[in-house]
Amino acid sequence: MDFRKKNEDGSLKIIKMPRRLGTLKVTPEETMKVAFTDVETTGLDGNIHKIIELGVVLTEVCLKTGLVIKGLDVFESYNDPEEQISERITKINNINNDMVKGIKIDWSEKGKAFGILNSAQMIVCHNTKFDRSFLVKQMPMLTKKVWGCSQSQIDWLEDGMEKNNLIILCMAHGFYYDAHKALDDCLATTVLMRCKSRDGRFYLKHIMDDLKKPKTKVIVRGNDYNQKELWKEEGFAWDFDKQAQVAFFDGPADEVEKEVVKDLEKKRLSFENIECVKITPAQRFAP
Repeated sequence: MDFRKKNEDGSLKIIKMPRRLGTLKVTPEETMKVAFTDVETTGLDGNIHKIIELGVVLTEVCLKTGLVIKGLDVFESYNDPEEQISERITKINNINNDMVKGIKIDWSEKGKAFGILNSAQMIVCHNTKFDRSFLVKQMPMLTKKVWGCSQSQIDWLEDGMEKNNLIILCMAHGFYYDAHKALDDCLATTVLMRCKSRDGRFYLKHIMDDLKKPKTKVIVRGNDYNQKELWKEEGFAWDFDKQAQVAFFDGPADEVEKEVVKDLEKKRLSFENIECVKITPAQRFAP
């Protein structure tokens, strides 16, 4: 894959994505495998829409620094959804029915798609809640995997980025690419994660560090819909399945509950009951 980067004179420089991404010498015990993954789909709902393209870049990563050392394998395939792909979706990802006709990904444990994802200690997507919802439907075994998100687990605003869109983030870091091509999105995320934040850490290390923190899922029911903007300001989002306001906070469940209740009462946000659940890394982006 080529990345185009601007030279000082404004001209474009073509950057090749090398198979080997670093020269750091480490032993196998000091590394982990990370699969950068992306799906293109017929819609936004993992329960009813279908995958039409899957891309995976399997990499070797230094456990200590989060540096992506080298690429190990790639997977790229269209997938026939056996239903009409809308014109709107085709405009977004340039995939139509003729391109995917008769092509089927083997989702079984013997297939390469599962093999490459299952070999990774962590799967990273740029909007993991979305990609995960589609992939675990096809490969339920992946629910046990640790998932990371380059969109939500990095404080991009703290690093001077007002938007967490992948295209914008890549351009801000000096390169751009053809978006909404599954493998290209994976490669772009891989390159982005090799960039360093203002605090000197590789971006991937932010995700790795965040996964080590105790996390609590807070579910608040019986709240006033008219206060929805106030809930949003407190970091909550409406969950249609649970019919509740849901948010995630750092810290043990008992401590989080005390702080959240205190804060909600201070802000005069009404609710009937609150449930705090400890979240494991494998559950982080589950429904």
